[in-house]
Amino acid sequence: RKDEEERQRRLAPKVESKLKEILSKPPSTRPEVGPPLEEATPKFKYPNPSPYDPTANFDLEYSAWKARHKLPLAAKVFAISGCYEDLRKALKARGWYENKDSESVFWDLKWSLRARDIGYRRLAPHQIVNHFENVANCLTTKAGLLNSLRTQLRWFSDQDPWSMFPRCYNLNDPADFAAFVTDFRWCAAESILKRALLDGGIHPK
Repeated sequence: RKDEEERQRRLAPKVESKLKEILSKPPSTRPEVGPPLEEATPKFKYPNPSPYDPTANFDLEYSAWKARHKLPLAAKVFAISGCYEDLRKALKARGWYENKDSESVFWDLKWSLRARDIGYRRLAPHQIVNHFENVANCLTTKAGLLNSLRTQLRWFSDQDPWSMFPRCYNLNDPADFAAFVTDFRWCAAESILKRALLDGGIHPK
């Protein structure tokens, strides 16, 4: 919180200068609020790939965007991709403003249904999103977690992964599928022997 306040304090003179430059232009050339002129106004786009920080001028561009939409400089802006009406209502009730342009880069919080809707390489330091990049490949899917336990755990611990996690298989992998069938047969045979022992053992006729 203190870092954000310090950053805003340092940028205040630059932002004020930029806003004065925008407001000093004749009304006929000054961008106004409204869909027609918004479409005519060139959108801020990050060059990609780029040898420099793509978010270097983000604060100035963001402040100019807020000025065009007549928002307070300190306003918090969110963008939602998908149907999250409860979240939208909760944020608005707390004084947040919504940016309804799903392709826009101007927001403080973006909540999306799909991780691919987020440009991770273009995030400014203060921006918050509801997905971690590539996490589905290692944690949040069963196959991803299985692969992480098999290939990565040994770099951090000597513990057998199946001693702390249920034995599992990726059935999309032919080798794993065959191992699952073998494991299933062994378990079925073991259960028959256990049942027989609990019933008094096996007695030859």
